[in-house]
Amino acid sequence: MSNAILRVAVIGSGPAGLFAAAALTKNDNNVHVDIFERLPTPYGLIRFGVAPDHPHTKNVIRRLSLLADDPRISLYANVMVGRDLEVAELAARYHVLVFAGGMKEDRKLNIPGESTPGVHPAIDFIGWVNGNPDYSDVAFDLSGPNAIVIGNGNVALDTVRLLAKSADELAETDIADHASRALAGSGLQKIYLIGRRGPAQAAFTYREIKELSELPNCDLVVNPADMAVTSATHEELHGERSVQRRRIFELLESISNRPRRTVNKSIELLFFRSPVEIHQDGGINAVRLEINRLDGSAGQQRAHGTGEFETIPCNIVFRAIGFRGAAVTGVPYDEKRGIFPNIDGRITRNGKCLPGYYAVGWIKRGPVGLIGTNKADSTAVVKRIIEDADTLRSRNVDDAPMTDLLSRRGIPFITFNDWKKIDEAEIERGRSGNKPREKFTTAADILACLGRTQ
Repeated sequence: MSNAILRVAVIGSGPAGLFAAAALTKNDNNVHVDIFERLPTPYGLIRFGVAPDHPHTKNVIRRLSLLADDPRISLYANVMVGRDLEVAELAARYHVLVFAGGMKEDRKLNIPGESTPGVHPAIDFIGWVNGNPDYSDVAFDLSGPNAIVIGNGNVALDTVRLLAKSADELAETDIADHASRALAGSGLQKIYLIGRRGPAQAAFTYREIKELSELPNCDLVVNPADMAVTSATHEELHGERSVQRRRIFELLESISNRPRRTVNKSIELLFFRSPVEIHQDGGINAVRLEINRLDGSAGQQRAHGTGEFETIPCNIVFRAIGFRGAAVTGVPYDEKRGIFPNIDGRITRNGKCLPGYYAVGWIKRGPVGLIGTNKADSTAVVKRIIEDADTLRSRNVDDAPMTDLLSRRGIPFITFNDWKKIDEAEIERGRSGNKPREKFTTAADILACLGRTQ
């Protein structure tokens, strides 16, 4: 192994990027990693994508925060690659570029009425409740009695759960103050969760649906008719790798048979339905759904419309049907899959690996897996980088300090030392409300905390 320092740029400070940085410094002593983050604070999905009432999921931050004390790792937050720095500029300064940007764009329904005000990506809502500066000026009209959430994954369930919880249940979380006030004044009484396939094919986890079933002030309703099982579904539920799927189905079956409760709110799970149109009259007033049937063999079942329809009145709609990565100028992009094309993490162009270009996390494999999945994924890609390291080190790069370049351009970058001050300030702000922290929700406020301006 060469003694020359391997200079690495990691683009994205979410779990995938930070796990990659940790693995690099563990496996190669002669490495320096600069982490670039578009937002003014680190931790990405952990800070802004995990629901505020799931603090245990954010505990990984404690372990990853140790990276801030490693002199081989630097953070440049509030710096956007593709705007403040071009990919070609990074390639001239680093032997390795690791793209860890995740999935920034949600998939669309592509149905009439989708552009109506009041139709929102669920990920925008999750970012809003988490104080993501991208959504600090977004407004959600929660005054009406009915909401519809379209999707059957964990993001959909997070959205439903946060809409259903009382202000008291969220009071001691790190929910953003603007979201806390808006949810406390919500007029919602009924929330529908729409899935195009059946309960046996739902993408949410057992823990998520179990938690939803135990909300003290909200009744969870499942139609017993939706629990009917075809031979293909029976086979899916009883395969060797179907234990978790079977647990979810059995839980939903028990919920479908329990008596209704008289409480403030209700959540109704509607399976075998696809939205086909959003009705509007100065705003949303209903969603038209087509009733589906499943065709195909076990593991290959697809939803097909039956030509039967029903209309559900509602006042706001959230879509949570998947995500796509955003293209970055200078990096190959698979438009169909919404990822950077790659072979085992090595980014490719026309099927050939681009030396020094790598992808980790969702931008590598698509929106599958949980936060912990990224550790194994990033470690595997770092193994590829280490295999390539001697060849990559042989290329001469500009090792001038990145701080000089950013300062010349007037970019107010934020370092790990800056983040520690922000972190302490947020924790102090939360103490008066008995919250773990009160986040700054705009870049201007974050910079003001540091005595700077945008």
